[in-house]
Amino acid sequence: MPKELLTETANKNVPILLLCGNNTSVINFLLQEYEKDFKIAHITNSSSDKTKDIYYRILSESSYLIDKLEDTIEYAVIFLEEEKDKLVLQSILPKLERDQTRTLILIPLEKRDNFYDIILELKKKEFIKFGFLADIFGQEISLSSSNISKIIQNAILKSAVSLPEDSSSTEFCISDNDLLTGINHILFSHSSKKQFFYLLYEHPQTYTSIVHLLSRVEPGLAVDFTPS
Repeated sequence: MPKELLTETANKNVPILLLCGNNTSVINFLLQEYEKDFKIAHITNSSSDKTKDIYYRILSESSYLIDKLEDTIEYAVIFLEEEKDKLVLQSILPKLERDQTRTLILIPLEKRDNFYDIILELKKKEFIKFGFLADIFGQEISLSSSNISKIIQNAILKSAVSLPEDSSSTEFCISDNDLLTGINHILFSHSSKKQFFYLLYEHPQTYTSIVHLLSRVEPGLAVDFTPS
């Protein structure tokens, strides 16, 4: 069989994974991880996205066009963070329901009340799972999207961190790699019948405990307390 035909046949068998949302650093991290094994459909606010090898990309305002995609979408990871994200979700739901796409909807832990209506509406749909996100940190996560990433990167780059006056307050967190492990388990494992998942470490961290751990790596770490 000609090599070109073999390649074309193999590409047809590659599953499609939909990524949707505006959490740019996390989306880009997932793109890097998944583009090797999937054809990526990407719904984004950015028209200047430079990620290569995207199978199908449309702007959020035209998300309804995903319904024109004839191929089946096997998997989807959707971030809900802002009110307008609800409209995007509603526009792509008919396609996801028709394809029975294994769908994971990710909502920041502190914003889940904002999407209570969506949770109530969709909780009986077996193809949809919900994940509640803690603060995400890691090398690929931008400073603006994670308080803990900001502390860690400042400690490494500047040997100094700035903490709120109430540094005993706690924050749930998860690393980008552990988040990926959790997402993979929810999307690709068929063993769990659960519908709601908390993507975070079991015990919250205080800012003080984080700095204490960092000081073992950076003994000269300077700490500044800023007014709340």
